[in-house]
Amino acid sequence: METLEQLKKELEEQTRSAEERLNQLKYLQADFDNFRRLHAKEKEDITSRANERLINDLLVVLDDFERALPSLEQEKKQGRDADGL
Repeated sequence: METLEQLKKELEEQTRSAEERLNQLKYLQADFDNFRRLHAKEKEDITSRANERLINDLLVVLDDFERALPSLEQEKKQGRDADGL
């Protein structure tokens, strides 16, 4: 009888221990999921900012080309006029 009571007590302790570990595992899994989501969002933000910077840099170059184009056309006209003389 004493052995049966002792075994029941040990089973309860093991069950409680298993439940505690299961809860720890669930919290750890939730923390990891949160970390993974946060990491994905940070990566997305970094990519977005990098793309934004690249577009801004390209717009500056495009603006420079647009400003230079009339000068180039004017130089071509002057070159043709000089050849025609």
